[in-house]
Amino acid sequence: MAFQANQPSKRHRWRPPVAIETHVTTPQETQQQKTRDDSIVLEHVLGMTVYSNSALTCDPRSGLVAYPAGCVLVLLDSVKNKQLGTLHTPRKSITAVSFSSDGRYVLTGESGLQPAVRVWDVGTM
Repeated sequence: MAFQANQPSKRHRWRPPVAIETHVTTPQETQQQKTRDDSIVLEHVLGMTVYSNSALTCDPRSGLVAYPAGCVLVLLDSVKNKQLGTLHTPRKSITAVSFSSDGRYVLTGESGLQPAVRVWDVGTM
């Protein structure tokens, strides 16, 4: 019998598992599932464009959070859970965000050809 290199041996051919697993839910498990699901509530949706961990920043003094959403910088007051405003960049998507050490300014950075770094005054928002 000649050996065929392109055909796998019948002895070593992979076969999917045949066992089928099922789980019957008890009334207690059903009640626990309902209790867990009822306690989870979506409070806020945060839409953002992030390319790295430098694209989200928080000012520890004021609790302000700055994050990019395409060419827009969004400022969020995490204490009051309210959006303070948006800053629009005229050129490219924002890829890096950082607060100044005193929290007065927020800096944004772009990527690509001729990227810009902008300094924004948080107090003017």
